[in-house]
Amino acid sequence: MSALVLLVIGLVVMAACAAPAPQPPQERKVLRVGSIMPFTGPAALWGQNLRPGMELYAQLINEDGGLQIGSDRYKVEMTFIDAYGPAPAAAAARNLIYDHKVVGIVGYFGLGIAAISQVSNPEKVILNMSTIGGLDPFPVDKSYVFYGYPVMEITINQAIAAMQAFPQYHTLAWTGIRSGDQTPEAMFKPTDDRLMKDFGIKSVREYYPEGTMNFTPYLTKMAE
Repeated sequence: MSALVLLVIGLVVMAACAAPAPQPPQERKVLRVGSIMPFTGPAALWGQNLRPGMELYAQLINEDGGLQIGSDRYKVEMTFIDAYGPAPAAAAARNLIYDHKVVGIVGYFGLGIAAISQVSNPEKVILNMSTIGGLDPFPVDKSYVFYGYPVMEITINQAIAAMQAFPQYHTLAWTGIRSGDQTPEAMFKPTDDRLMKDFGIKSVREYYPEGTMNFTPYLTKMAE
């Protein structure tokens, strides 16, 4: 009996030695992602409303174990910078890319796509945004920009529908914040030219400076 017991013990020990050792949990690397939005000033509403959803999404990804990319698993780390106009947005992009080492910038809101892409494309940093910020001037084969939401196209189609619903009117007034070195007239000129050529709709643009509280003068000009 003792010989049989020894044989069983020996087999168990051999099996234990042959079994693979338990593997430690896979160490997660860090995937750094930036976001440029207005969190102060007249346009702060957009950044303040969008940021919580982005943070929650990153949190849920991390709680689920992170992102699996190839054989590596990554924890998502978000960095937000407060900026809106082209010059501040370009400075924010440089900060995110060179100081925070981000591999992508998501959710930019503002009129500064060309300013940001001048920084992000040469560094091969992905930039994801809506078309409200304009279009990337880089050739397609040198661009790392992709558009997640066609805001500008939706706005134009809504404008066309509104004017067609009231054919007695032929002038469309646009307004918004003029921030820093923004030049919205130049940015929207191709859109305005198309509306006039294809639909006979004239666009009039009246922009107000940051901090404006009395909009009566601008509404009066638009009405005229």
